[in-house]
Amino acid sequence: MDNGDDSDDETALDAEQAGTIAPRAKVRVYTAKFSDTGWLDAFTTAFAENRASSLSLSWGLSENILRDLNRDHLLTPLYGDIMNTLLAQGAIQGISTFVASGDTGAYGQNLSESSAMPGIEADFPADSPWVTATGGSTLPIKKTFAPGISVNVTRERTWGGDIFFKSYHQHPLQFIKHPNLLEELTAASGGGISRLYGTPKYQQGVAGVNTYNARKYLTAVGPKSGPKLIHGYRSGRNYPDVVANADPITGYDIYSKNSGWELMGGTSAVAPQFAAMAAVMNSDRSQRMGLWNPQLYALAQTDHSPFTRLDAATNNGNLYYVGQPGKVYNQAAGLGTVNFEKLARAYQ
Repeated sequence: MDNGDDSDDETALDAEQAGTIAPRAKVRVYTAKFSDTGWLDAFTTAFAENRASSLSLSWGLSENILRDLNRDHLLTPLYGDIMNTLLAQGAIQGISTFVASGDTGAYGQNLSESSAMPGIEADFPADSPWVTATGGSTLPIKKTFAPGISVNVTRERTWGGDIFFKSYHQHPLQFIKHPNLLEELTAASGGGISRLYGTPKYQQGVAGVNTYNARKYLTAVGPKSGPKLIHGYRSGRNYPDVVANADPITGYDIYSKNSGWELMGGTSAVAPQFAAMAAVMNSDRSQRMGLWNPQLYALAQTDHSPFTRLDAATNNGNLYYVGQPGKVYNQAAGLGTVNFEKLARAYQ
């Protein structure tokens, strides 16, 4: 599902990711205007047709923006409930819906478009308890991008712009000369705790849910060096649920008619991958898998968990939340990366 206005590259990314992983699947693309009714129309059409066993969505906006629209009477205060009920309908029909968790870390909006430092906000509708929210990781990489700008990631971690901070503090002018790399400083996997939706039953009692570790990596004047570890508690729907490679620097070669070949990333690349894997697993099942989350969280607490946790409290953050060592869940990387072979064997 994509915004039909200016998202040719985004549509190409989603369709190519899904089609590559599930080459025999019939990929359907639902387009809609980027508006409140557009979102509802797209989901209503997909669920009414009931032809797709899984859906991916790359739209999102901050819960803070949602509250502002409600306050200014530009959106009904019931919109969150309406969307949640609609997504619940899809789950009841056996449709698995995967939603990108966002590319601005814990902040729920594009930091480069804000003149002031925004607060910690969840991303809608990735925060819905009726979807599987897909976040992002960075794969191991050692590379020099420009004079003085290099990264060295030794193991898979949560996607976060802090991998560039050392270079930024040593050579800030180089980032001004390379705006594309400057943008990487404030890019990260979406994740956090919703104020709109309560903690769903499948997350209740899971170690790490509603507790968090965090580091304030960003300030109004730029990246901070060596922020201290802080701890906290807040109740609500925790997201993402799962992660996979989403960092553009370790991303995917995508072709579109408008742009040709380019390297792309973002959590938008992850959602269609999971939707495609759901289609592959559904092809060998008599019943569709429906909402993944209840079984994901149950399996994550067993000895045969299909997840590899990304739970380190250092070099593993989304510009705010970091890992909770030894816990099943953390708001930076959810339950972790997925071994799909083990998941397919265990899923009932």
